[in-house]
Amino acid sequence: MGRSWGWARWHLLERILTGAIVLPKYLTVCLVVSPRKAHRFFWSLGHHVLAYEHTHTQARIPAQPIEGMFPGIERVEVTLADASWEDGNVSMVELYLLCAIARHQRIRSALEIGTFRGLVMASLARNTEPDTRLLTVDLRQEDLGRLRRPLALGEALYVQKAKIGEKIANLPEELRSRVTQLYGDSTQLDFSPYYGRIDLVFIDGSHQYDYVAHDSQEAFRMRSPQGMIIWQDYLVWPDVTRYLNRLSREHPLVRVAGTSLVLYRPS
Repeated sequence: MGRSWGWARWHLLERILTGAIVLPKYLTVCLVVSPRKAHRFFWSLGHHVLAYEHTHTQARIPAQPIEGMFPGIERVEVTLADASWEDGNVSMVELYLLCAIARHQRIRSALEIGTFRGLVMASLARNTEPDTRLLTVDLRQEDLGRLRRPLALGEALYVQKAKIGEKIANLPEELRSRVTQLYGDSTQLDFSPYYGRIDLVFIDGSHQYDYVAHDSQEAFRMRSPQGMIIWQDYLVWPDVTRYLNRLSREHPLVRVAGTSLVLYRPS
């Protein structure tokens, strides 16, 4: 990707092309073939329309080009996992950047909250060293009845899937064996074995305020001395935005320009 365009323009172009391809498919097929997917699509459409207005009024965290945060990152080569579009996945630009950061920083451990289809971990497995430890956490459908806190409105749709992390399952054995999948409510799991040991914590779990706050607090405990935390969906989900705006008063957070990613790393 050329530096002259910048990541923000690539991200916008990706969104436009994705919409042009996906919208006719959902309008003509999903209503008949898959009502659940249609429900998810129209929920997402309404949510992102509201998020557009939210973006212009709630931005508090300064944005910086990725090249300014990680000099030389534009020369990093990245291999992505099979990346078919589905609402709930990270965008391809954000996935590319996550993998580029991991490779540029030579991470040796990563923990993700919010597996979904497993796209992030499957891609990180392709872009990290063989001894890198990769862990990912997600809710199962049976966990919905045991939650201590309510999910954000509409999030249960993302939990109601046949398989968690099928992109991980589709990896070659030598890559699949490096990824450990954990299951359950992140507010009820014991993360203490990972305190001080994780080089990259990626937070994309529930977008409800209490979950974002809890997951973030655990992320700060889990990160290694030089470890990073990356959140997705800033300026997309209101509670994520509200919490990170508040957190930015205590920690030096930076938004990756042109994306919904917010990053913390020690100076």
